Amino acid sequence: MQKTQPISASSSSGEGLLKRVTRVIASASGLLKAGERDDYLHRCVADFMVVRGEKVLETLLQKAERGEHEAIQALRNALAVNYTYFWREPEHFHILMEHVIISLRKRVDKRGSLQPRVHLWSAGCASGEEPWSMAIAAAEACRVTGLAATIEILATDIDTVALADAQQGRYRDHALRELPNELRERYFHPLRMGSGKIWRVGEALRKMVRYVPNDLLAAQWPVGESGHRFDAIFCRNVMIYLSDSARVHLFEKFSTLLTPDGLLLLSRVEGGMSYADAYFRPCGDAVYLPSAAARRVSQNRI
Repeated sequence: MQKTQPISASSSSGEGLLKRVTRVIASASGLLKAGERDDYLHRCVADFMVVRGEKVLETLLQKAERGEHEAIQALRNALAVNYTYFWREPEHFHILMEHVIISLRKRVDKRGSLQPRVHLWSAGCASGEEPWSMAIAAAEACRVTGLAATIEILATDIDTVALADAQQGRYRDHALRELPNELRERYFHPLRMGSGKIWRVGEALRKMVRYVPNDLLAAQWPVGESGHRFDAIFCRNVMIYLSDSARVHLFEKFSTLLTPDGLLLLSRVEGGMSYADAYFRPCGDAVYLPSAAARRVSQNRI
């Protein structure tokens, strides 16, 4: 297939396509405003045209502008960033394991023989490496303490293709390159696929993770409907792609969905953390706790 040259940011056709993409995404989500994150959207549009061509994008846009859901979702999928791997920023998974250990011990002391529940959320899970890594950290917490627990991990993303891949739970060696060998051997099964090796997520982890489509830019989320709050939320390498208004929206919503001592874990490269000051206070490297004011709001809403 012949590749189309990337559009120029200053070209009339490029500006026109960018404005149309922004309108479609803003209409679908309600939070992305014109002029916010145009740099990111422009790169996505340019990359899409290089791979698939301007005619394909034009056809997709026309359908999305008519309100066709499949076209809107295909456009969302095209704009999603899915680069990830297991045990990325490993210190966060050590922090999560320690946090789960502390939570389990507190809840066992309070409830005696009742099996405690731990609720976690990977918000922007891409192809699944992050929520599976969270499941490993939680499973290790149970193994180390010898305490049985029900671990429930919600994994959401806007990209339905990535979610389908994540649910398969099959990964090549390269995706597991940072995962310690003992954890790989404990929680994965090796499979042979042609000349390469594929690792399949073990059944113990698969029981913990539930994958659900979700647009973080939507005004309403199908999250927390059961009334429980999360012990930890991972939202890493997501906010760098969002507008300022969207970041404020996320911080406000996250603060109402966390337990009073729940953790919000972001990536070190995220920007816009000044918008979090009303809702969170730092307690580690890219790790945050709900502020006292946010806790009061959260308790009044739940």
